[in-house]
Amino acid sequence: MIPRVIGHHFIPTTDPDANVKWKLRKINSLVQRGVRSPYIYALTRKILARRGVASKDDLGEIRAIHDAVLKRVRYQADPVAPGVSSPWGGFPPKHIEGFSDPESIWRLFQGEDCDGLTALDGAMYASAGFPVLLKAVGPQLTRGYG
Repeated sequence: MIPRVIGHHFIPTTDPDANVKWKLRKINSLVQRGVRSPYIYALTRKILARRGVASKDDLGEIRAIHDAVLKRVRYQADPVAPGVSSPWGGFPPKHIEGFSDPESIWRLFQGEDCDGLTALDGAMYASAGFPVLLKAVGPQLTRGYG
């Protein structure tokens, strides 16, 4: 199977707050794509059945899904494009954001960064009937995200 990589993008701006909003929109679209996937729906049900999670055991379902994702998909940072040097100056390295759809992430055992893991977890949680809300946290964020 050929991976469905949604795209690799240079971060669009140097403003960290704008980047966070942009990334959250991308991840949300991937969660929505995953929720509509019959494969993700069936996979979520299969994981819950294999783990023997009791009906209406919300915490058990969440743990089962998250554990399955962590067991299957390795954390791996996105690539960095090398900088270009010249006698007139250079361009610093650029972080490249990679986005793959949740189904491809699961099927291909891909290494994914937190964006991909969040999209896959979110799609599976939503498929199990849980509401999903994305929230960014981190020390470098400046306007109320952290």
